[in-house]
Amino acid sequence: MHKMGLVLCSVLILFPLGAAGNREADTGEPEDAKVSAVVSFLQGEVTINGQTAEEGESVPIGARIETGSNSFVEITFGRQNIFRVEAETITTVSIGQTDRRIQIEKGSIDAVFERLGMITNNDQFRVETPSVVAGIRGTVFYIKVEQPDTTYLCTCHGTVHQQASDGTVEKDITAYHHKAYRYIKTDTGIHIETGSLIYHDDQSMQRLGEKIGVKIPWGRAE
Repeated sequence: MHKMGLVLCSVLILFPLGAAGNREADTGEPEDAKVSAVVSFLQGEVTINGQTAEEGESVPIGARIETGSNSFVEITFGRQNIFRVEAETITTVSIGQTDRRIQIEKGSIDAVFERLGMITNNDQFRVETPSVVAGIRGTVFYIKVEQPDTTYLCTCHGTVHQQASDGTVEKDITAYHHKAYRYIKTDTGIHIETGSLIYHDDQSMQRLGEKIGVKIPWGRAE
């Protein structure tokens, strides 16, 4: 009985120590790791850092995401924020407390960002391409790198702070029913053209919003 009591006591002492050692707070993970960006849905060929993506997996900081033809992946984070990496896209995604940006090398994303406050602290979430940088606070938008030096950017609903990659043009674009521009990088600087509604529409953006319980109030501010 005395020996059994010693063994039982040891188990009771060691178990909480082991449990505490597995807690996130004690693993030394950076604050970035505590902001959860998760693959909520995918179709076709999608890789994250060269590995086949799976629904439900976390998206690490600086993840390189690639999609094949007829493929896409949807990623949710925070409260009511979702974006879709469309087919034939190469992008780097960093969603955390200190690094909040998406860098698009090729292809397109569409997004409904309803609540960014929990990770941005009212700062901007950045979407970067070779020709434009978009600052997002809570916006519905579509962006596509059409060519290595040409980006199509549509403010679908809300406000997007737009800055040419060479810093020559900087402005806020507000729209309640799509306002698009094309940023073209040339030898003499960034050329900007007014764009039309292409690649996406009300229905495609609304379907994305519905996945996080957001109804887009087309034509009005709220």
